Amino acid sequence: MRHPLRRASALAAAPVLSLALLAVPGLTTPAQAAAGDLDPVAAQRAGDWLAGQVDDGLLTYDSFGAPFTDYGLSIDAELALAAVGGQDATVDAIAAAVAEDPTVYTDYAYSFDGAQYAGRAAGAVAKALVGLQAAGVDPATVEQIDLVGALEAQTADTGATAGRIADVATKDGEPDPTGDFANTLGQAFAVRGLQAAGSDEADAATDFLLLQQCGAGFFRQDFAPATATDQACGSGADASVDATAQAVLSLLPQAGDAEVDAALADAAAWLAGFQNANGSFDSGADATAFPGNANSTGLAGWALGDLADLGVGAASAGAAADAAAWLRARQVAGVGDCNRFDDADLGAVAYDDTALKGARTDGVRPADRGQFLRATAQAAPALASSTDTGEDAVAAKDLARKGRALTVEVTGLAPGATLCLTGSGAGRGETAGATAGRDGSAGLTVSPERAGTATYEVRGESGVVGSVDVRVLGPKTLGVDTARRAERGGSHVVTVSGLVPGERTVVTFRGSKSVTRADEEGRVVTEVRISGALGLATLRAKGQFADRTGEATVRVVR
Repeated sequence: MRHPLRRASALAAAPVLSLALLAVPGLTTPAQAAAGDLDPVAAQRAGDWLAGQVDDGLLTYDSFGAPFTDYGLSIDAELALAAVGGQDATVDAIAAAVAEDPTVYTDYAYSFDGAQYAGRAAGAVAKALVGLQAAGVDPATVEQIDLVGALEAQTADTGATAGRIADVATKDGEPDPTGDFANTLGQAFAVRGLQAAGSDEADAATDFLLLQQCGAGFFRQDFAPATATDQACGSGADASVDATAQAVLSLLPQAGDAEVDAALADAAAWLAGFQNANGSFDSGADATAFPGNANSTGLAGWALGDLADLGVGAASAGAAADAAAWLRARQVAGVGDCNRFDDADLGAVAYDDTALKGARTDGVRPADRGQFLRATAQAAPALASSTDTGEDAVAAKDLARKGRALTVEVTGLAPGATLCLTGSGAGRGETAGATAGRDGSAGLTVSPERAGTATYEVRGESGVVGSVDVRVLGPKTLGVDTARRAERGGSHVVTVSGLVPGERTVVTFRGSKSVTRADEEGRVVTEVRISGALGLATLRAKGQFADRTGEATVRVVR
């Protein structure tokens, strides 16, 4: 027998036909949390934005020019918010809205070309069931449909397809086999719901899900034909990040079972190996179809984070952190004077770079709202793997040249975090924004236009990161004080003034050079050797930059 559920969880998956997106609350990562290296800000802001979009327990957005209330996506939001935490009221509100009548989501009936179609989607039944379970709602209290009984009835009992879910579809009142669109995404969700319900069908559903794992370690999305005698994954199956991540999340509660553990290890290795170098995930082997996107990256990062929690896969923790960094860099985030987004959009996650650019220009438009909702629901739990890279630090050169580029370096940040630099004093009115790289560092470039002391303050999403003072230097004629006569072959004392403390200064006379730094009074006292022909010669001094110079004429004597 397989192990019963030992902790609360739910499944995650990607949009598919009428199922929309299947989602799973992420498991916590106590090992990371104990080390104090997790940064919850991005996940919390995604959760805040997502919760703010819920109206009367449901999500509605424009679809083909008309408002569409999406029950499936509403459940996705519920599960994501349960994973992120701090949104119990919204979680309960969504579950209550779905519980009023789940058949609005699970059942369909329509006419097309004179024929009457009707049916019940098994994946939707499973998803509605898990949504209620995750909020602590007893599915037996639902009047319109027995969700557990309906799901069991749509799970095959015997033969090669034992444990496989199937949609119930009719055309003009007769069974319609072509109306069965059930797949691995819904199957994994069914495993979760049946296991939580203690159903006798749970083990068979789990066994069938395990059959969908292919030799390389990924799970295929589409089943074999229902008539096939072999329902296991074949060599010609297409890789699916979404199906693999969803299957992992559904199997995690059964960790400890040898067969499940082996499947999780293989899936962990495949996911980590399939990840792009920049931390993102394509949806599948054909990267041209859905290249690096927040939906697949969110699901994969979510699964990898939970795998890391269980110590499954040597690369899981690092891969989860990289996915979180990529997602965070595509989160609608603004800090202070560097915010280029509408305040109402802050926290949402863009599907890709193009979507983020559009939000910066036009805000999240009504036509794009559904895409942002779906991307955020899948990405929010994955953002919980955002990590700090150390103690925050802000640094820059002590001295800068007026009108020239100056880089302020910031380290110890959460990769993908948004920053804003503002200047005062000599840097008055300057601002610069940046996103931390995968090493947790960022360089913010400014060009101070005034001489004097510039103070640069760097703010992050959680407040002030730090500040640094820089002395900005402009052109200056330095004072050079020395005796007017100097004996050849001897040393000659030179005093240079008009410098700033610590300013590097070079004093040259023919082939002799002295390099030193100014004292606290902005002065250099040094010596140069006198050589060369007798007569007048020029002694020169140069400060930190080429436009800070001075000179004196010396007569070389015997």
